[in-house]
Amino acid sequence: MPLPNLERPRRASALAAVLLAFAAAASAAGPVWQRATPFGGPLSAVAEAPSATHTLYAAGKNGRIFRSRTNGATWERRALLPAGIEELQVEPQNFQTVFARTASRLYRSKNAGHTWKDLGPSTVLAFDPDHFGVLFGATEQGLLRSTDHGDSWEPWAFTGVSVVSVAIDPHTPSTLFAVTDRTPATEFLFVWKSTDDGRTWVQLGISATRPAIDFVRPRFVFDPEHAGTLYVAFTGSSARLDPIFRTADGGATWAPFASGLGLIDLVATTNGKLVGSTFVGTSRSRDGGASWQPALPIQVTTPTQPRDSLARLAPSAVPEKVLAVGATGFWFSSNAGAAWTSSNRGIFAQGAESVAVAPTGPSATYATAGIGVFRSLDEGRNWELRYTDLFDFSPLSIEAFHPEVPTTLYATGFDGVATYLARSTNGGRDWSKLPVPFNCDSGDSLCDVGMSVAGLDPHDPDAILVAGNYFFHFVGFGDFLLRSDDGFASYKTLAPLRRLGTVIVDADRADTL
Repeated sequence: MPLPNLERPRRASALAAVLLAFAAAASAAGPVWQRATPFGGPLSAVAEAPSATHTLYAAGKNGRIFRSRTNGATWERRALLPAGIEELQVEPQNFQTVFARTASRLYRSKNAGHTWKDLGPSTVLAFDPDHFGVLFGATEQGLLRSTDHGDSWEPWAFTGVSVVSVAIDPHTPSTLFAVTDRTPATEFLFVWKSTDDGRTWVQLGISATRPAIDFVRPRFVFDPEHAGTLYVAFTGSSARLDPIFRTADGGATWAPFASGLGLIDLVATTNGKLVGSTFVGTSRSRDGGASWQPALPIQVTTPTQPRDSLARLAPSAVPEKVLAVGATGFWFSSNAGAAWTSSNRGIFAQGAESVAVAPTGPSATYATAGIGVFRSLDEGRNWELRYTDLFDFSPLSIEAFHPEVPTTLYATGFDGVATYLARSTNGGRDWSKLPVPFNCDSGDSLCDVGMSVAGLDPHDPDAILVAGNYFFHFVGFGDFLLRSDDGFASYKTLAPLRRLGTVIVDADRADTL
């Protein structure tokens, strides 16, 4: 009987000890970093898997793909695609097969976004819900059909004519709608209908002029509860949906929406409700688009919830649920747009521009990322969106804290022309601009102002020093250093230095800088 081998365990233990010692030495050699970036960021597309409604996919503007298996509660990073993804679509019968379309290319993943295959030029897709693997593609060469999930295509209709959009009626999958592009003979986009799986087509009685710029492909929106009711939306200036038409009889007759509504996207939920997104929130309609609440167009001075510029909306198989993505990330509504919830845990689609830690009081870390100001009370493990401004050209940069009241913060922002100074007295929840006398509000044809918080005075906690430089067309240029202890209701002009950025007040002598 052979003796048991006792040497191998000893050697394994010795090797483990060496590896542990090496790992300890490596960890002692340098710091270990953990990601603490606030979740969220600009997203451009979102889609729900029809066969598994708890599975969602989202695309960052930088091309990063994210997947959620928890209805959007948490997200996982997937492969990186080229930037500019305009649409995500999930195969109806397989929640792991996803298609992503940019303005120039079409990509497909069969493993939930881990890897992607380039399928060729950009193609608008419509999936046959009754036949697995069958899909139609709108291309510059006409309408194509595939029976193998897009691996190969055959010409199907409109040969030699550019087709810019195609959709299948979910109530009657043998009925298709399509939009053909303008030709040398006409500047119009025409809408067509087929009732025999796309073999023959009839032109419908609506058309639109394609804009010279900002062209976004026309979109079909079907009412999920009322067969024959659908909407087709074209695009006008600045990529807004205009004109929009509605039909309640399968396309026999159409009624136009009012013009100038300012909608970016449109989705239909149950009971005929419509939800529209704008650059400053959302609006709802209960009567097929005849009236909206709040009224459209939404004024930029009174943005609605969610306070975000929503790029895309997506329907859900769950009644009343609507998905949305925008500048701050992913949103969803469970009541047809009446209320919205942000859910971005795991979505890293933005970088951080500034970070600051409150010097006194409870632990609080502030960061600016994307267009938002975030706060963490646990050293960056969890973040709360405190503030967002859709109209700033750059995010606020946290500059300083009040030395005795850590919920009072100072930050700088940029309005497209000049840097301004802002203050929050409630932990970053609300901000107000301080009336620093250097600004571009006079309407000078050429104006530039830059500034930073140069320092705080430990002898006078309310005092703040602001440094900067200016250029005014009719005045000239120069540098400034100002001191105020009342939020710039009054101020004192000090002697500036060229491009001064920081000032430290001597802790022992208040008159020494």
